[in-house]
Amino acid sequence: SLPLGLSFAIFFLLEFLVSNPKIALARKGQKVIARHGIVATDETECSKIGRVILQRGGHAVDAAVGAALCLGVVSPSFNGLEEMLVRDLSKWKTGPLSIAVPEQLDGLYTAHRKYGKLLWESIVRPVENLARDGFNVSESFFMSLSHAKSVVMADKELRRTFAPNGELLFLPKLVQMTKLANTLEAIAKWGMNIFYNGSMGETLAKEIQKFGGIITKEDFQKYRVVQRRPLVARVMGYELVTVPPPASARKFVFFYVVFFDATSIPMSLAMHRLVEALKYALARRMDLGDPAFVNVTCVLKNMISTRYARKLKNLIYDNKTFDPVHYGGVRCTITGQLIFVSWMINDGKVKAVIGAAGGLLIPDAVTQVLMNHLKYRMDTSSAVKAARFYHKLNPNVLYLENYRSRFGDYYGYNSSIQAELRQKGHVLEGACRWPSCQLVIQMFKGANAGKLVAVTDPRKGGLLAGNEESDCLEAGCLLFSPFRTLNKALNDMMENITEGKYLSPSAFCLFLLLLFSSSLKTAHASVDGSVVARRGVVATDETLCSIIGRAALYQGGHAVDAAVASAFCLGVISPSYSGIGGGGFMLVRSSDGKSEVYDMREMAPQRASKDMFRSDYAKQQIGPLSIAVPGQVAGLYKAHSKYGKLKWESLVKPAENLARNGFNISDSFFRSLKGSEQFILADQGLRAIFAPKGKLLPLGSTVRLVKLANTLAAISKNGPNAFYNGPIARSLAGDIQAAGGIVTPEDFQRYRVLIRSPLVANTMGYQFVTAPPPASGGAVMILILKILSNYNMAGVHITLVIHRLIEALKFALALRTNFGDPDFVNVTSTLTTMISTSHAQKLKSLINDNKTFDPAHYGSKWGQVYDHGTTHACVVDGKRNVVSMTMSLNSHFGSKFVSPSTGIFLNNQMYDFSIPNRGTPPPSPANFIQPYKRPLSSMAPTIILKARNSHLKYIPLFVYGTQVKAVIGAAGGLMIPNAVTEVLVNYLHLRINPLDAVLAPRFYHMLYPNVLYHEEYSSAGSDKYSCGPEILKSLKNKGHVLQKGHGWTICQFVVQKLEGPNSGQLLAVTDQRKGGSAVGY
Repeated sequence: SLPLGLSFAIFFLLEFLVSNPKIALARKGQKVIARHGIVATDETECSKIGRVILQRGGHAVDAAVGAALCLGVVSPSFNGLEEMLVRDLSKWKTGPLSIAVPEQLDGLYTAHRKYGKLLWESIVRPVENLARDGFNVSESFFMSLSHAKSVVMADKELRRTFAPNGELLFLPKLVQMTKLANTLEAIAKWGMNIFYNGSMGETLAKEIQKFGGIITKEDFQKYRVVQRRPLVARVMGYELVTVPPPASARKFVFFYVVFFDATSIPMSLAMHRLVEALKYALARRMDLGDPAFVNVTCVLKNMISTRYARKLKNLIYDNKTFDPVHYGGVRCTITGQLIFVSWMINDGKVKAVIGAAGGLLIPDAVTQVLMNHLKYRMDTSSAVKAARFYHKLNPNVLYLENYRSRFGDYYGYNSSIQAELRQKGHVLEGACRWPSCQLVIQMFKGANAGKLVAVTDPRKGGLLAGNEESDCLEAGCLLFSPFRTLNKALNDMMENITEGKYLSPSAFCLFLLLLFSSSLKTAHASVDGSVVARRGVVATDETLCSIIGRAALYQGGHAVDAAVASAFCLGVISPSYSGIGGGGFMLVRSSDGKSEVYDMREMAPQRASKDMFRSDYAKQQIGPLSIAVPGQVAGLYKAHSKYGKLKWESLVKPAENLARNGFNISDSFFRSLKGSEQFILADQGLRAIFAPKGKLLPLGSTVRLVKLANTLAAISKNGPNAFYNGPIARSLAGDIQAAGGIVTPEDFQRYRVLIRSPLVANTMGYQFVTAPPPASGGAVMILILKILSNYNMAGVHITLVIHRLIEALKFALALRTNFGDPDFVNVTSTLTTMISTSHAQKLKSLINDNKTFDPAHYGSKWGQVYDHGTTHACVVDGKRNVVSMTMSLNSHFGSKFVSPSTGIFLNNQMYDFSIPNRGTPPPSPANFIQPYKRPLSSMAPTIILKARNSHLKYIPLFVYGTQVKAVIGAAGGLMIPNAVTEVLVNYLHLRINPLDAVLAPRFYHMLYPNVLYHEEYSSAGSDKYSCGPEILKSLKNKGHVLQKGHGWTICQFVVQKLEGPNSGQLLAVTDQRKGGSAVGY
């Protein structure tokens, strides 16, 4: 049976004929520039379907039909032939009597009959295939599922589709809708007749009546699409063409506010005037209805009258707002969805297309974007991204945006604007992501004449799709070849829009705005990787993995649940950095204040010895002998066993699905591939995955790791036993030994996760909790901070700050060489020294502000161990349980060996051990290889605590207890302590905000060689990191040997506000040197 409900979808599609297209897809960064044309929806798959239709020579209406039907499949909670999440008619609060006769199919079919150039069946078939073959659950759809969980679980059909195992599908699970596919197959073959006059309509009517509704099959048969002439008004020299009633004319708030002078006035006054005009428009809207039943002529005449607009303008007070009755709002405001279409014309030229989704508040959003661009001269991207406010008249509340989008953009107003609005009498409340807009503009003058600027709203996301013919001005443009003016195409569309006499709960509305202007500024919207949240955050260097982690938090999971899910994800889509063939350290602080470290560091096999690489050092770095026994699976499982709230299987499955269904090669991962190209081509397993035709897969290619997916499926079902005591261990050991390695099944069975007490030290008014040896990065960080705490930083030049930090780092690195696995080496004395306040003061006295020295000055006796690439994740949940976790394969792609039978990318952690008689100075015996020993690491997962009564500076922290101030960690091997310490010095010492503290250029020193490396490079996202020439010159004058370095470290940083009105607010930053985004909720 066909599930119930229906939504109306309209898209902005500029209709053009395609010639010699090259396909392009917009990035998530929201804006592209194109020459020929654009298809824009808020679901990427549907943009692609629309684009393919245009490529085949279809009309804009053809593309609109395909995209609309597609949205009904991949966004069934918002629109489509069935409104999936309102199916339980016996329990849904509006009930079966709330259902009106569905209109979408009739409207799409009627429009296609008049304008379509392609066969109806060829348009519907791709959508049918999508429903039958399946699509991945997107983040926005997952959020809808979560919000409607009770409805889904209560209905048999919804539960079968979206919770087949008793729990909601998680990201990015594949969803297949076979019944809907069968319905679409019939519609493809028979058109709308089968829906309105055939068996479908009859079945729908019976289902509705079964639950108490009143719709009959005759109602379906009587439905007709109404084609109306548009409403036209003159505004600011433009002709505004818009949809007449029953669509609301609330949009004419723009018509009212244009009479105000917009120059040189405070933002709060501009907002106040717009809100007041909006209230008058809302009051007038109440007199509108279906013109077939209500006379709306007089009301419409007033609403487009210049004289009437000026009259209302004179009734607006700049210093005061009023109750709804003042505006004529004596009845309740309708809170349903609105549908309207409008545009402006000057000299017969189409300038732009703008639309929004978001129900009653759509006109608010579109009007504000219009005002931003026309009145306040914002560029297109800024006009869309600017924070928005909303009013419904009843209740008499002004809603201000205050949230972060899933791409990290913040929308909100500062406290001074809010205070000024309150003084005018506005009652303020926060609003979270209501309408989302899309904007397309065509340029008419200059060298860019004919080019299109397209902006998608980052509040929800979605990508544009099209065809590329010539060079893009910005990455990801989509282009179509024009064959006639836009005016004819858009007027054709306008006549054919199906109006919403029956308006569904999540309707899309198209507000077409055609304006004429001389020029436009274009600027690509940046995404800084940060997010502000109240309840919880997940920060990793891969956005999808952050989202998967947050999904665990959404479902009531502990911070450890989110960390586990994120870790498995990172091992799939960033297999060059970490994975189940590696290990790491997880620092957990529970909400009760207790902390512990899960040491899942890899372990040397039983047959390993300190001289095993004496004859061939290269084998320590690459190949099967470099592989140590992995610890990640055991560590994640042990932490989950203690803290986890969700089922283990639900945390592994998203990664399994990614591996099986495929992921796209990102910019940062492509760089990693390029850097390891010679090794990839030399290894049969890596070559088969990443260079199947003898050349590396290009950027954006889809990678499927089917064997790894099968391994993850076994781990999902059977936990670590499958990995360490079962077939996976036997297969792994067999693969390694066949290639010449020494790891055995018994080595896997011997592996144990070690739970260690964290290293804790107080300095600078904070308590630092970090991982102890064999992780050494935290101890290095603490000593540096303790040394620097003896300086007064006020007024100190940045060059001197850098010099002092590097000098302190050298002392810490010299002491670090005494560390090793504490189960094999006594590290107590060295640790005590490194966290000693008196020793820090002694070392501070040895630092010369004007000079640097050779390594011997710092007490260096042994050589350094150069561990390599890693990945890090920070998680904070709603109860303030915290995880800081660093994981690694060591070098990029670890041993450069992939297990043929399991698909696991294996580490080369044996390279982190010291080898006797190798190099000068000699290596430290504390880190020589022994069976079952863990190599020294530079990892530094850290949590920073503050006393609850932080203003009482001299009261010990334990007296009042502590609360989480920050969480930090980094990827980057030996450079990790440099990065973590520099970020903390920026934030705690220099009072730089968290985002800039992470983004600031960094310096690195390894003691040996005696070289100071300074960042001088561009990231995968084209961000430039460079230190000023004056700073470099000053450092050189102090004796530092300078050399350019790269983005060796990637930091994740989370800060919690502990004071003021925003106390408890979290700011999470993901380092854009690699990319990715933190996410929160």
